[in-house]
Amino acid sequence: MAKKEQDRKLTPAEEKRMRRFEVVSAELEGQGYRKTPLTIGLVAANVMIMLIGIPFLVLSMILFFHINGAAGLSFGAGKTLSLVAAMIVLTVIHELIHGAVWSLFCENGWKDIDFGFITQYLTPYCTCAAPLPRWSYVEGALAPLVILGIVPYIAGLFSGSVFVFFLGIMMILGAGGDIMLTIKLLRFKAQGEEVLIYDHPTEAGSVGPGFAEVTAKESTSAFAVNCGHGDGLVARVGPVDVLVDPVHRQALERFWGETSADCKAAATGYPGIDTPSDLYEALSGVWCAETCAPRMRADWTEENRTLGQCSVTAFLAQDIFGGEVLGILLPDGNWHCFNRAGGCSFDLTSAQFPEGELDYNNFMEQSREAHFSKEEKRQRYELLKEKLKEYLSK
Repeated sequence: MAKKEQDRKLTPAEEKRMRRFEVVSAELEGQGYRKTPLTIGLVAANVMIMLIGIPFLVLSMILFFHINGAAGLSFGAGKTLSLVAAMIVLTVIHELIHGAVWSLFCENGWKDIDFGFITQYLTPYCTCAAPLPRWSYVEGALAPLVILGIVPYIAGLFSGSVFVFFLGIMMILGAGGDIMLTIKLLRFKAQGEEVLIYDHPTEAGSVGPGFAEVTAKESTSAFAVNCGHGDGLVARVGPVDVLVDPVHRQALERFWGETSADCKAAATGYPGIDTPSDLYEALSGVWCAETCAPRMRADWTEENRTLGQCSVTAFLAQDIFGGEVLGILLPDGNWHCFNRAGGCSFDLTSAQFPEGELDYNNFMEQSREAHFSKEEKRQRYELLKEKLKEYLSK
């Protein structure tokens, strides 16, 4: 990947997606998955598209001439400008098609789809922060090629419309990145039976560097991360979350109850926070040693951000989603707090505990007054809330 692209300053939205990407990737690796990079370099992509694109263009013109005659190939300045304008519009539609097709496989539909724009390359892109099965990914990756490229190509060829024909040619070439990476992914032989594709949330290019990190867990399944995939003239695409079986769903959860935590924010003072997942993503950039319980502060690290954050986090989540704060009594006599709101339960700080250690069926309701009778805890809660609002205002 070019150094210029690596050094690109990320927007706040991209930083937020990047944090989620890192968390999910780490959790999958923690489940025993193995990554294998599959790369398509920027220079190689450009050269390959040129080598294939020029003969394709020449052969297409010969075919058009054979069917429609020389008169059909006339193309004035007005049509040229119209072609350029149409390509700009279809570049955006290309990304929307990626998102629309992949959203059909998403558990949360369009909520799992994000769009962005890289100013340096005048490049729009579509991405998502969760894995997608290989064949679902392929369907979404090739959909713009078929709809915006192949269909106009055939229609223009047999109707004699040189404008539609050339538009189809350009959109086929514009999907060069999609085609190349799809071939690469289909040729990959995983050790396991299942392969998931996970798109990098920020990287893109005009013709697109791209690679997939394909990860196999033992010999029964595989997981792939597609990073920096570019689409040629129409930027980059990314996958979306899908309905998975309970075992894989648990493996992909960043916190306990995430996949069923569909309650909506009741408070209006937290822009961008609509679901517990949104709050988790924001707090991942906010939790710090200062908001950690003093007795655990010496053990707090960036890699274990949720350590010692449970009570202040749970009461802040209650501010936003309402409901109740519940507590699980720990062996050391302290309470681990989590939330129940809108008919669902979730624990934003569960990652600090080994899987299966907490019994969420054995709990007691927690009192805000009792917890905040400790001044240091109340101050940590106020600090966490202040840091969250500052983060959301960026």
